[in-house]
Amino acid sequence: MLGYKAFDENLINRYGTKLELEKEYTIDGDIKFGSNGFHFCTYLEDTLRYVDGTNAVIAIVESLGDLQKYDDEYNGYYDMFVTNKIKIIKVLTKEDIFNYMFKLPEFRIIRLISSYFQFSEEDLQLLEMLYLNNDNIIKAIKYYQRNDMDAYKIL
Repeated sequence: MLGYKAFDENLINRYGTKLELEKEYTIDGDIKFGSNGFHFCTYLEDTLRYVDGTNAVIAIVESLGDLQKYDDEYNGYYDMFVTNKIKIIKVLTKEDIFNYMFKLPEFRIIRLISSYFQFSEEDLQLLEMLYLNNDNIIKAIKYYQRNDMDAYKIL
């Protein structure tokens, strides 16, 4: 099964394990979401709740072992998985992430914009130009990326 996993810029996960491209990693013991195993998500934007978005790297990963699914309905995160064996297939470029983003419905674009992922000023200007006629996305950019606390203020 393929999915997405976020790392810091050195491909270190939030538990301090450094992984490398195209290598297989296995973990011993019973897998359990949140405590033992390699976590990944079906949706790219959901991975960004687990890392500091300032220097986040997102990769396509493949589960090669047992799987356990987890849904966090309270916070609206679904199709998250943990596995005992994983392989990093590809580290996504900024262009890959934008191409992925442009295919998403509005609510998922807003989820990505509102995540911990930090877009560069150049990226924000591009997004504002591309979504100029979409008030919801523009408000999300202003509020979550530019820290404009008045973006959702009702006049």
